[in-house]
Amino acid sequence: MHFEIIEDTGRYIDRRVARYLKPGAGKPSGYTLELDDNSTNLGAVPIHRDTRYSLLLKRKETVIACLGFEVDGNTVHVNQIQGRGTYLCDTDEKRRVNRGLNPIYWDRMLLDTMTNLAALNGFSRIMVDSMEDPEHAQEDDMDEHLLRLYNRYNKNAERAGFSYDSDSQKYIKYLYSKL
Repeated sequence: MHFEIIEDTGRYIDRRVARYLKPGAGKPSGYTLELDDNSTNLGAVPIHRDTRYSLLLKRKETVIACLGFEVDGNTVHVNQIQGRGTYLCDTDEKRRVNRGLNPIYWDRMLLDTMTNLAALNGFSRIMVDSMEDPEHAQEDDMDEHLLRLYNRYNKNAERAGFSYDSDSQKYIKYLYSKL
């Protein structure tokens, strides 16, 4: 992998998380980010990683979300933005995961962090999978799950300044190195 290892202190990560707090949320604490080549055993964590690399969001050492990506030359390709499911968790674990994810816009934070890391490490562009062709997506016709995926991929990419490419059916952002 071409990325430098993230060696941030918890305070730095907590400050990053603070920028993505939902209205009324308290002060964030205990969050960390970790780049992983999927060699880390997540144990019983119900996140199926679809890619070779992941940016993991942890709270108090528990993985609560991930952004999965591939590297192809000078391009980072984001294929997965997933919060941890709680359907297999006991009550205490559900509470811990929800306390970590609910107060923040975690999907925006992961995409913005990955975009910054890609730029800092000299990649020329980052691509995000589209949930479906946005010209044909009718928000009022989608069920709740599909709407959540549409917002997680398409809307977050648009908010972050990505442009939709109809040929590849992906969102693309060209990066300029911040070195």
